[in-house]
Amino acid sequence: MREQHVLLVHCNLADFLIDYYIDRKSKSDPDSPERNEKLIQLMAGAALHITVRSPEESVAWTLLIQDEQPYSVFFTASPAENILVGQILTENIR
Repeated sequence: MREQHVLLVHCNLADFLIDYYIDRKSKSDPDSPERNEKLIQLMAGAALHITVRSPEESVAWTLLIQDEQPYSVFFTASPAENILVGQILTENIR
């Protein structure tokens, strides 16, 4: 792989996942396990993405997931504020 730039990243999201599952358990209307897994994967991707960006940069993305019942996943991350937040949106999806 000469002259190829490669970034190898290993991260431990255990603390994040504990907080995530505690928060999800407190919700009265939990989402399906498949949707939760998709949210976790996308938020992990956002966490990895933001680590290679400028520390002052924040991101916020909304992704439409095409499924039997389409839904959106919103997440935002800010390394300066040490924040990673995500939400599954199921109402008023176009």
